[in-house]
Amino acid sequence: MNRETPVVLDSSAVLAWVFREEGADFVDELLPEASMSTANFAEVTTVCLRRGYLNPPEQLHQDLTALGLCVEPTSVDEAVRAGKLVYESYRDRQHYGGRTLALGDALCIALGERLNRPLVTGDTLWKDLKDRFTVPVNLFR
Repeated sequence: MNRETPVVLDSSAVLAWVFREEGADFVDELLPEASMSTANFAEVTTVCLRRGYLNPPEQLHQDLTALGLCVEPTSVDEAVRAGKLVYESYRDRQHYGGRTLALGDALCIALGERLNRPLVTGDTLWKDLKDRFTVPVNLFR
């Protein structure tokens, strides 16, 4: 995957970029062709506010969109798909050490499937569940 490949970022990828954590440079290369869901941007906003990020969320949104990130609204079809993914991961959690997908994770996956774009996350559970998704999963760190 390179900077010309359109991808869908989850909140952990954008947060790594915001706070210059491990993998931030990799995410930086992807931003010009990346999308994320509004639900994931809400997660980013929440974490930034909790961690005392200096710029207001509106400024962060402007900064990210200026770099090319597109924040996509969530459709009803994506919400239904996300609900199914969360349920299935909960149902099968014993196979994954009790780990399950969060709703934000599932909404990100559903967006990636709608756009037919690879997913970029820091969550290793997604790699374990990748056979359930119609798009590839890439770890940024």
